[in-house]
Amino acid sequence: MIPERLKDPYRLKKSAVITPVSMGDLFGLEPQHTEAILNVIRDCSWHKFAILTKLPQNALKFNPFPSNVWFGVSVNLQDDVWRLDCLKRVEAPRKYVLFEPLYSAINYDLSWLDLIVIGCQSYPTVQPKKEWVESILRNSGSAKVFFKSNLKPI
Repeated sequence: MIPERLKDPYRLKKSAVITPVSMGDLFGLEPQHTEAILNVIRDCSWHKFAILTKLPQNALKFNPFPSNVWFGVSVNLQDDVWRLDCLKRVEAPRKYVLFEPLYSAINYDLSWLDLIVIGCQSYPTVQPKKEWVESILRNSGSAKVFFKSNLKPI
């Protein structure tokens, strides 16, 4: 954590979407650092904060999350759907899942999510199989689905 960066959201007077710890995991930090970042999120209610984690089990001890949080988990294959089970227990106003990169079909009810994002592996680019994407669409219900620009048309 870079302590001086905690002041950045306060300097932005116009509403913005901010991704804290964008190149790491907020819930892999020391708990006092996570709490410091969450305090900034609570204080800066005019912003939206998109939190994405692979460690949702660690997030549960910070429930509930403020109303300006979109909370998501990263799922790459069927073996990762336990993260969705944890996400159901996270108390956040909006929930999403990022399937990027997608490496298998996903057999899980996704209809309770607010947003589903699907993308491919980058560097080197590896596109998911058509049937893997279709498995997500079959299970998406009324959730909004966003295809990242790096995903080739099916």
